[in-house]
Amino acid sequence: MSIPPPPSRAEILDFPVHVLTPAHNVAIYRITKPQDAAGNPRDVLYFGGSGLGRFDLLGGREDDPKAVGICYLGTTAIACFLEKFGDLRVIPPSEVAANVLATIHVAREVKLADMCHGRVLGGFGLTAEIWTSGTYLRPQEWARALHQAGFGGIVYGTRHDPAGQLRAVAVFGSRSANPLVVDSVNGVPEALIQEAFAGYGLVVGEPPPWPGSARG
Repeated sequence: MSIPPPPSRAEILDFPVHVLTPAHNVAIYRITKPQDAAGNPRDVLYFGGSGLGRFDLLGGREDDPKAVGICYLGTTAIACFLEKFGDLRVIPPSEVAANVLATIHVAREVKLADMCHGRVLGGFGLTAEIWTSGTYLRPQEWARALHQAGFGGIVYGTRHDPAGQLRAVAVFGSRSANPLVVDSVNGVPEALIQEAFAGYGLVVGEPPPWPGSARG
């Protein structure tokens, strides 16, 4: 089953909603590198639009503080860890050390389009393929349509969770219009590394040598 195109603006306004509010004081999380590729400091709440992300909006200059992009987060720290490192069965310690774990809350109400709600199947023809597909063209079309309809972001399943229980969050915003507030920024904790190993078999360590390579 392929991902259908987004419907008209009038129809998409009926999309299921998940609301985050400051009153609920619900933490969300982000694992990211605090430096860009050139080694310059970067805000952990970076709103990107390069097209490399599943729900990137595209079309805005990233050096423009008013350009709306998207910030990828998780409802749990382990969801962030799996999405960040889940393509690597053995994760180099240096890669984990280069990242930080940020704990975040919303400063104002954010209305998220809930792609995990059962009604999206019959109402919009969506399945988990929208967050598991290896191609991003159609998910990006949905992101643009939802943003234009006034949604503040998307809640969806994490691709690297085989059980389909973990949730990711993509929030629309910019440097000048940011609905998120950072509570704390710390290194990736050892307890989270152990959780990834115990629950998902991901190992943080040096990869085994290639067969036939020299052994010291």
